[in-house]
Amino acid sequence: MLAAAVTLVGCTTTSSGKRVIDPAKISQLAPALETSVAGAVVYAYSKDKNSVKYIAVVKTALQEFLVSTNLSPSALQATIYNLPVKELKTAEAQLIITPILAAYKAYGEQYVQSGIAENEGLKVLVRALVNGVDSGLQGVAQINSSP
Repeated sequence: MLAAAVTLVGCTTTSSGKRVIDPAKISQLAPALETSVAGAVVYAYSKDKNSVKYIAVVKTALQEFLVSTNLSPSALQATIYNLPVKELKTAEAQLIITPILAAYKAYGEQYVQSGIAENEGLKVLVRALVNGVDSGLQGVAQINSSP
């Protein structure tokens, strides 16, 4: 579903002639991306109760990535994989990291390769990833508060 949705969102041209991802159109995709990541967070927690610790680290990395000048999927992957957290190398951590990277790459890579980078449309995608992590962590908190 997510892969099909990403092909429906397009580009626009600014008044200066620069091709950019249309933030209004990409915002239509953001809820599906957020939901996918939230589900991955809850699933990762179901497999490893300690996952909340490294999920928070991934969230921080995503937030820092938002202010970077290179918003390519490979830069996001490097940002996450270069974190000095050994738990991120575990299979349980990959339950959250893989969907985040795959979702971002599915949409972002095609535009970065076309020379469309460093624009608000890509940042909308990263914010959706952050929001998905937050939503997933809220779901985990609800699980923990249930009798």
